[in-house]
Amino acid sequence: MRRAWILVCLVILLIGCDSASKQPPIGVHSPKITYIPAAGSTRSDSSHYFRVEEIQESSRSSSSRDVEPEELYELWLMPVVRGWDESISHENVSRIKRFTVASNGYSIPKEELPETDSSVVFIMRITEENERELIGFLTLQVADGLPVIEFPPQNEITGTVSFGSVTYSPDSYLSTSGTTLQENQESFSASTYSDLTNLTISQNLVLMAVNTLYNTASDGTFYAPGMLMQYELSNAGTVAWRDLELWVYSNQYDERAALISPSGENLMNDQFVQAQGPNSSVQWFASLPVEEVLSSAQSGALWGLVNEDGEQLAAFDFSVAFVLDEDGYPIIPMIDPTYTVSSIHSDRVESIDFNWFYYGPDGQRNAILPGSGIADLLRELYIDCPTGTYMIRNSLDTTQGVYRMQGDLFSVHNFDIPLATSDLEDLNVGYTYTFYGCNTPMKARLDTE
Repeated sequence: MRRAWILVCLVILLIGCDSASKQPPIGVHSPKITYIPAAGSTRSDSSHYFRVEEIQESSRSSSSRDVEPEELYELWLMPVVRGWDESISHENVSRIKRFTVASNGYSIPKEELPETDSSVVFIMRITEENERELIGFLTLQVADGLPVIEFPPQNEITGTVSFGSVTYSPDSYLSTSGTTLQENQESFSASTYSDLTNLTISQNLVLMAVNTLYNTASDGTFYAPGMLMQYELSNAGTVAWRDLELWVYSNQYDERAALISPSGENLMNDQFVQAQGPNSSVQWFASLPVEEVLSSAQSGALWGLVNEDGEQLAAFDFSVAFVLDEDGYPIIPMIDPTYTVSSIHSDRVESIDFNWFYYGPDGQRNAILPGSGIADLLRELYIDCPTGTYMIRNSLDTTQGVYRMQGDLFSVHNFDIPLATSDLEDLNVGYTYTFYGCNTPMKARLDTE
């Protein structure tokens, strides 16, 4: 798989059953794409298209095939509906449409775009063996900003979107369009155009569609990556990273498998572990120290899932896992909570404010505010303490030790079961951001206001 740009930022941030006799081969290879979707139409009654004049490699290498360059490529249109456990649901793959070269280049009629869902367009190269190789994403350049990767549904397209001559590089998943979003302004409604110029941060999430495409079979078999990042803020406000857990979600329950690092190391104590089964969404997992993740944090490196027979079931690129800010720096949301004490019961917590932020490349904190594009990617917050687990929910489940609290991702209050101030020292907060989870001791300080 080609070297991707985002993993470099991961390094900067410092992120950071006995079949042992059967060792997998060193390294993990890119999975072949065996699912070839149905061809879509290149005709449009309204003459509204995504139109590409030609596709070319930035530094073309010689080819033994005596064909024109434009005959080597296809555009694959895929919706990018989010999943619950998966950042990009595997069910999107069954809705892919394939578009081949036409007399005037490559085109996708407006009518072929999903009616209500956003989508991405993969650039696929046809190999000499008539296989499809992923080149990367078709993107629309934004002047002085990150490119548009995720495109709006058809009812938000008002005219032909011209990409001009598109150039891709073996060093990136992102192509370069010959024309910009600004030059296509009249092809979008005013509100859609504004969103596309301002929300390219959140659009980086759809880079995880690479893993969805690679690891979903036509019969519905899927393997999807997950990650739990654990950190703790010191009293001085510095970050200490804890173990990082890699997860694999799947609907396959009969396999014995192991997670393999890019260097070929079996991360599960040289064993091949039975899948957890239908009662668990995560089938395989491994816990790694930050140092071990860093030692394998090669740009574009693949992490594999291999069964005890040496068959590679899946391969994941975690270099596309992190949403970037305007400077191309990963956004890792963190909390630095404060709390207030009840005016009636001095031993109870009245409310908790989470004070969301993320560190920029200069080491400064950037606040995450309600209604922002970053805030929209946060979900499922919970609090664990000796009393039990509190969640923002509408029902009370005392049998499972799950209790209700009111509020939102930024501030919570009105705990069904009173939250004692004495429990705060043993309190952990967990939340989900894009495809990965975070967990941290609360480390709240008394709000004196």
